[in-house]
Amino acid sequence: MKLWKRNFIKSRQLLIMAEHKLFPYVTTDDLHMDLMDKVRNLAKSKNPDHLWLKMSDEEILKSAGL
Repeated sequence: MKLWKRNFIKSRQLLIMAEHKLFPYVTTDDLHMDLMDKVRNLAKSKNPDHLWLKMSDEEILKSAGL
């Protein structure tokens, strides 16, 4: 495997590991939940039948892997 590719994979793995350490401590109080309508509008602009349009805020966050 080429060195640059190996380094890219390693850096991506480290980023994922860091995310798993941070996200367990984040709550909805830490997020700008007032932006969820904008999230839905963006999803709707990409796909008018997007599943997020029928989900609650918490369901969207779970679906997004947060």
